[in-house]
Amino acid sequence: MRRILLIPLAVLLIGGTGIAAWKFGLPYYEERELAAERERSEPRFTTLDPFVVPVIERGVVTRQVTLVLSLEVAGVEARDRVERLRADLRDSLFTELYGLLGRRFMAERPDQLSILASRLKVAAERTLGPEAVLAVSIRNIHHKHLASTS
Repeated sequence: MRRILLIPLAVLLIGGTGIAAWKFGLPYYEERELAAERERSEPRFTTLDPFVVPVIERGVVTRQVTLVLSLEVAGVEARDRVERLRADLRDSLFTELYGLLGRRFMAERPDQLSILASRLKVAAERTLGPEAVLAVSIRNIHHKHLASTS
């Protein structure tokens, strides 16, 4: 008789536990998953060390341009990738800056910083992968004239 009562009681207990887990545990689990997904997809900002780029005209360094850049990256994984590939990223960005400034880009069009930022974004995406960089922000730019080209 006791066994007959224990079996339905055990089934009822196991079923009640499953229903409670479904009713109370599943919404909590889904909420945690959504929070983790938001955390991964929220934009993160990473400021890079200043870039000092010499501008050479007719074989002489005439100006020195200093830029401070900030990258807006897509989530935690992209920010970790920036930290891991920081040296390669700086090399890629410096190469792009040197190429643009060496062609007198900034001398002829000093107000076109959006073009400079978009070119730097493309260079960063080559290193970090597509869709890792959302934007490149030029936080500070400073021109220093060193010599005249006579």
